[in-house]
Amino acid sequence: EALSISFPMCLDVDGAAAQRFVVADTPVYVLLDAQGNIRRRIVGFRTRETLAALVGEILSHQTENNKTKKD
Repeated sequence: EALSISFPMCLDVDGAAAQRFVVADTPVYVLLDAQGNIRRRIVGFRTRETLAALVGEILSHQTENNKTKKD
């Protein structure tokens, strides 16, 4: 809430996500699509604007794919 983040975020207190996604450096961003597939893996700090653009890119791509499947 304090950062006004509007997308799901994982704080990996027990290290389970780090193990699953092979995270050795921090920060790391692993962006997943609706099916749970890794779409982007980024090591190093990114601004809110950059992350929002990357999430938008993934959502846009998913929407395009869904339209193609329906046609």
